Amino acid sequence: MRAELVDAGYFSALVRILWPEHTLEELVEIIVRYINSENSAVLAEVENGQYVRGTLCCPRHDYVERCKTRPVGYLEGVSIREEYRHRGIARKLNIIWCGYFDGNEKSKRVQDKCGFHYHHKAYDVPCAIEGVLRTEHITCLSREEWQSAR
Repeated sequence: MRAELVDAGYFSALVRILWPEHTLEELVEIIVRYINSENSAVLAEVENGQYVRGTLCCPRHDYVERCKTRPVGYLEGVSIREEYRHRGIARKLNIIWCGYFDGNEKSKRVQDKCGFHYHHKAYDVPCAIEGVLRTEHITCLSREEWQSAR
C-alpha cells in the first residue's frame, strides 16, 4: 500500500530500524517529505494492524549502479520487522546491491558479514537529509556468491 500522511508517525518506527541515529521526529519529517512529493512514495505492508515492511522510493537522476538510463526508481532502504524476515523473498534475486555512506561503520560491518563485496564509490549522493550530499560505497552480492558461502 502507499502510505499517506496519517501513516507517517506509525511508519517512522519501522524506518528507525534502518536509521536508529535519527529521532522519531526527524524520521517523520523525512517520511512526510516523501509522501508529499509527487515524484516519490512510501510503500508499506501492514499485517495485523502494524507496519511490517516498507521502503522509501524516489527517482534518482544521478548515477545509479548498472543503470544506463535516467531517472531510475530507487529504494532508499527497506525495513522489515525481525519476525517477518527469512521468508524466502530474496531467493528470487540474481544480485543484490547495497551501500553505505562514508563513516557508517555499522552498515559496512553488516554488509561485510553478509558477504557483500565492494564494487565502487559514488560521490555527491543525496541522502535522506535534504540538501546533504555524501560519498556512498556500493557493495553487491550475487546469487552464486551467496550460494557458495552457505
